[in-house]
Amino acid sequence: MIEVPGELISSDDLAGRRAREIAGYLKAEHSPFLRMIECRRLDNTEIIVLDIDVEVASRRPVKIARTEPVMLICGADGTEIPSVIPLRADFPSDQLHITIHEGSDYVSLCLWETPAEDLKARFTPFMFLARIKQWLELAADGKLHQSDQGAEPVLMGTGVQAIVPFGPLDPAKRYIAVGQEGLKNRTTIRFVEPDRKLEQRDQAGTQFVLIPVTTGSVYGRAVRSAPRTLNRLAEMLAERGCDLVQAVTQFVTSTNQEAGIGDALPIILVKFPKTSSPEGEMVGEELWAFSMKESVSELGKALGAYDSAGGFTAPLIGQKPTVDELPALSIEPMLVLRELEASFITGLSGMTGGEELKCLAVGVGAIGSKVVEICARGGYGRWTVMDMDTFLPHNAVRHILGDWAIGEPKAPHVRGFLNQVIPGARIVEALVEDVTDVDNLSDKAKRALRENDVIVDMSASVAVARCLTLQDGACRCVSMFFNPGATDLVLLSEDQEKTRSLLDLEASYYAALIKDERLRSHLYDPESQAIRYGNGCRDITAQIGPDQVSFLSGLAVKGLRQSLTITSETAKVWKSHPDGSIEVVDLPTSTYRGEAAGDWDVRWSDSVIERLSSERQADLPNETGGILLGVADFERRLIRICAAIEAPPDSVKRPHYFERGKTGLEQKLKEVGLVTAGQIRYLGEWHSHPKGVAARPSSDDDALFSALGKLFEGTGEPHIMAIISDNDIFWRLGINELVYDAVMSSEN
Repeated sequence: MIEVPGELISSDDLAGRRAREIAGYLKAEHSPFLRMIECRRLDNTEIIVLDIDVEVASRRPVKIARTEPVMLICGADGTEIPSVIPLRADFPSDQLHITIHEGSDYVSLCLWETPAEDLKARFTPFMFLARIKQWLELAADGKLHQSDQGAEPVLMGTGVQAIVPFGPLDPAKRYIAVGQEGLKNRTTIRFVEPDRKLEQRDQAGTQFVLIPVTTGSVYGRAVRSAPRTLNRLAEMLAERGCDLVQAVTQFVTSTNQEAGIGDALPIILVKFPKTSSPEGEMVGEELWAFSMKESVSELGKALGAYDSAGGFTAPLIGQKPTVDELPALSIEPMLVLRELEASFITGLSGMTGGEELKCLAVGVGAIGSKVVEICARGGYGRWTVMDMDTFLPHNAVRHILGDWAIGEPKAPHVRGFLNQVIPGARIVEALVEDVTDVDNLSDKAKRALRENDVIVDMSASVAVARCLTLQDGACRCVSMFFNPGATDLVLLSEDQEKTRSLLDLEASYYAALIKDERLRSHLYDPESQAIRYGNGCRDITAQIGPDQVSFLSGLAVKGLRQSLTITSETAKVWKSHPDGSIEVVDLPTSTYRGEAAGDWDVRWSDSVIERLSSERQADLPNETGGILLGVADFERRLIRICAAIEAPPDSVKRPHYFERGKTGLEQKLKEVGLVTAGQIRYLGEWHSHPKGVAARPSSDDDALFSALGKLFEGTGEPHIMAIISDNDIFWRLGINELVYDAVMSSEN
């Protein structure tokens, strides 16, 4: 077993939130398959070591053990998703969905395709530990890699991505690098010919030579950290059947006579062909670039391969150095994207009043750029655009920007492009900001959130919409987005007084998906086609034609303008059909009321309370009950109770007794998860009291809540018990150590 570093500590001494929650779950012994062994602290991390019993067949393609020791590395601040490190020395590490870290004895498991920010909102110890066990079992059966997934990345570990010309490189050409350092240590560099016209970019600077190198085919291996020294790069390439010294020497000596490239800086461009099986056909390629501070001539001397003099280069005679003898020159890895290609476009394809209204667009991607463009062309609004993302090659298929903006932040280019083609400078400001990074927002961004007339969220991010809801002093918010298949448009607009927030409208939207048969496949379409545009697990986009984006964006502008002419809230879905017709679905909305329960904000939909009252009345003199459903955001400590499931048919209903049955309940909960894309979850139980009996828990009710508490102990997951009577509704919330009681009127 691999030695675990750090100082041995008690689980009670864990400081980080994630570590405490996970340790609490393990100590509660909810699962017979999980056993906590020890806890440690190392620098700014906390480590939990546990054994996981894995249910595996006796004959299995991958030798996952029946018990796998792992360590969970948690950041001390408790905000990040923990890393999962297998500890068995002979763990089968060179396989898909594993990362081998450069200069480390550890490998880590790649568990998720979901973006981390969205995952945090749903993260619980139960789902995290269950996913690790599931990962191990799927790996043992050889079923971890899904059939719709492309080949795994070969390398990882860089904050720099390089964009290079598509197609075969001309060895006689030199290139210049133009780029932009983005937020959160992400930088994009584009290599272009010096005479290529790129507006608003500096054409001066160092010149580069792109030296292409191709390895043997790659299949089914673990992801490795990108090498950062020349000798490690050569060693890695040699493992894949490529002689770096020979490849570089052949390129330089065959081209330098004409190009005179000795003084340029080399960019070693490595292509990894990927195959569907060890002997299978090629299914793609992965490109990485490695830059150096040494010139082409200096590189030749360091390799002992060639030398330059008087503008000419020639190979050196004699024995070339072995891989072990190469110098450890520093190199900078860059993940490479090709410029957009025609065949890739085909794969992605499928196509006023308020002149002085001050609007803030958060997210100027496909829908955002089109909506702002239509509004600006129509003279509607004075717009500030905010987006932290970089414009990448695949974005051009569905965006108003084009080739000139690749590798640059979207927001300034949307402003520049629209103000150039549309008179009147309707785009007044462009902000490259992450609205979810509240503590680091600039003063300009904070003023934009407060001082505009309306915020239009078009980020297609649950995290962004919820963050806008919680911004102090933010103006009226509207959220517009496409469903995953881009067949439908959703518009959620707060009322003018903001009494019904975006979060309340979001919860009502999910509740409508459960009830309305027309929307059952709105978020769940098993036939929708995803396109992978890069090598990363999360480099996924939908197959959406520009005609469909323009079609739905036009509807979005109409819906936006209509919603802002009224003072009440709006919640609508526009469903498009293959024949081009549109069906408008008005979603029911509700007022939400409640209060702070500890550090949780808990609110009930009046619609749910009305439903519980109605079901109680219908079953009198008997008691009745059922299950409570809603949204729980663990990152922001928010609960919205927005739906319920009636008592199953095998429930027992008597004048002073109710026992909730189980028939059909599991299937209903599965359907709710599918229909709402996992956003609606089980929150707890409710039951009624007879006429004249107060909405206060009896000893039996206290016992029920105690049983719920034991079931959820240490999980970090909320559990609610509610009792409804003639005029009141009592509810009790439990989360870990918190138990909170409250009483509300059951009358709207």
